[in-house]
Amino acid sequence: MARQTSAQRAEQLFDLLTDGDLTSAQIIDKTGWSYSQFLKAVQSLRDILAANGDVISVVAEPQGGREPWLYALRAGKTIINAEDSRWVINRLGDAQRRVTTILHVLQVAKETLDGRTIEGKKARIYHLHITRAQEEIAMLADDEMPA
Repeated sequence: MARQTSAQRAEQLFDLLTDGDLTSAQIIDKTGWSYSQFLKAVQSLRDILAANGDVISVVAEPQGGREPWLYALRAGKTIINAEDSRWVINRLGDAQRRVTTILHVLQVAKETLDGRTIEGKKARIYHLHITRAQEEIAMLADDEMPA
């Protein structure tokens, strides 16, 4: 059997999820992929759908404490409606934590890399913009405080 590419796995994942929601274990059982291959297929499918301007994405919905998450194809307002999906809220929290970690790494890079090199310039630019984004997010929290 020929080795599958990420795009081929993404296509197979799309077909599986078109038939209904599945856990990662169910998908792995049906495909024979490793968990790493599964995660790459999910990301590849998300990238492909986004690149096509699609309003469909692959969501992973928590089902409760220690329960497997269900992977599904969802579109448009279903993804952002908190009654239908907790995925976006979960992803926003995850993004905030990751951005903070990235900012810590960029701080080190900004302080240690030569600012005249491409890497040093990238570190400073990313640090500048991510710091500004966090400042704006903090202002949102200030706006929600009662007067």
